[in-house]
Amino acid sequence: MRLLLSSLVLLGALAGLSCSAGVIKPATCATDGDCRSAFTPNHFCAEDGLCSLGSCSTDTECRDTLGLGWGCGDDSLCFQPAPPARCSSTPATILTAPDQHTDDLLIGSIFDQSDFSIMVKAARLAVLQVNDRDGLGGRPVGIIECTNEENADFDALTFEEATAAMGRILVERYGVPAIIGPATSGRSEVAFNALSPMGTLLISPSATSPALTNIDGLPPHSDGDPGLFWRTAPPDSLQGRVIAEQMVDVLGATSAAVIHETGAYGEGLSQVFQENFAGGGRTAQAFPFANSTDLATITATVGADTFDQVLVISSRTGDVSAFLNAAAGISGFANKGIFLTDGARDQQLLDETAGIAEALYPNIRGTVPAFRPGLVYDTFSAAYSIVFDGEDPAEFGFSAHAWDAGWLVLFGAAWADAQQGVINGTNIATGLRKVSAGDALDLGPTDWTTARATFAEGTSVDISGASGALDYDDASGETTAPIVVWGITGSEFVDVDCVDYSAADEQCEDLGDDDDATADDDDATADDDDATADDDDATLGDDDDSASR
Repeated sequence: MRLLLSSLVLLGALAGLSCSAGVIKPATCATDGDCRSAFTPNHFCAEDGLCSLGSCSTDTECRDTLGLGWGCGDDSLCFQPAPPARCSSTPATILTAPDQHTDDLLIGSIFDQSDFSIMVKAARLAVLQVNDRDGLGGRPVGIIECTNEENADFDALTFEEATAAMGRILVERYGVPAIIGPATSGRSEVAFNALSPMGTLLISPSATSPALTNIDGLPPHSDGDPGLFWRTAPPDSLQGRVIAEQMVDVLGATSAAVIHETGAYGEGLSQVFQENFAGGGRTAQAFPFANSTDLATITATVGADTFDQVLVISSRTGDVSAFLNAAAGISGFANKGIFLTDGARDQQLLDETAGIAEALYPNIRGTVPAFRPGLVYDTFSAAYSIVFDGEDPAEFGFSAHAWDAGWLVLFGAAWADAQQGVINGTNIATGLRKVSAGDALDLGPTDWTTARATFAEGTSVDISGASGALDYDDASGETTAPIVVWGITGSEFVDVDCVDYSAADEQCEDLGDDDDATADDDDATADDDDATADDDDATLGDDDDSASR
């Protein structure tokens, strides 16, 4: 109908009509604006000086022509759609009145907001803080936050479909150059494949699959080709190695079952673990699962077998809770060690297993990339608690990494603005190559003005974030961090060990004296690192850990 009416109006103009229904319409035009004000936003001034009806094929065409928030409809005409139901923004007027934000720097975030709300808010905090510091040289910064959860209240999209769809809306309709997230490796892979052809930077706080290191065809990275996938957490090549060494050197395990989700995260971490664990008489068997039915069957199978240790790998905390609650009813798990990974260190796990699987808590260990306690983390934590009504960001293991990701996008944008004059995904990524060498500065609002002035001089800086030192390798584009080993005491997560493979100064927090073969700190109690309060290393000849599991 819109196309038919516009065509009739156009025919009238071409016939030399000067008015219709009291509206003056030009027989000739000088600018596109003449035609749009007289007819519809889809009209333009053609070379013959007459108004003509245009068409579109992408949202980007409509945004470039008519402004933020415009999309291309099924009739190939530009229109202003309602704000996407899966998205909200800070400030809210980005979505409700986008024409007010034409000159703002807009960035995006994509997370499953039903599971990762703390990361959403941590990234938003960076935007709130930079605006308190006059934005980017007086230019306001806004953030559009979209969820990629499976939720019939929104639509029938799967996780992967929602990730790609929200990414395209953020980039095509609102022109964001960078997106924080997604949280998981599989969805990060989907987002990269959908958005990298448009030049969009992705920076994930928690997608740790080793397979993502080379997703953009690199390394080596360079200023000319800096790569469009970044992350603030180290890859699982570190975590998998630590888990294997803990099982061998600390727990004395000789056999392990690896229950892992299908996809990049589960398969990648499982492979790294097995490469570091198997051999020397030790065996590991993988049990991949794609859904809750698979997980239930595998849990029963593993519980009936004689594995010393069970490694459970899932990016969804709910999967781990379901495993523990099921395992609590299977007698075979009473004497098995259970190792969990980074995503399981979440208050959700304790909430969902309390009163059901508490008997298994002493058997549990897990790993998570460490953050270095200090002023930057304390500043982040205090600000988060104040802004978000006393909520503790430490309830989720990657909250600091999410805040760092938000601020890194802003630091990269500051470099792009100062040195390249255009803020796009590639130029922001080039800026991220300028944060690991130079004068030491803190990520966040404290040194924001100093960092911008340093970038204006074309000089790099050496940034420390809330998650620790952000030392990106020039060739791989990856950062490193200590890995913390945690357990559950009572109803709280506790750190029991810390392993640091970096060549830099020791970044592990002092947890006490060490008595295992890994030669690192291992126990807040200063004498051992297991629940049995005895010696903890099978290689010392006086250990009884494997018998206690």
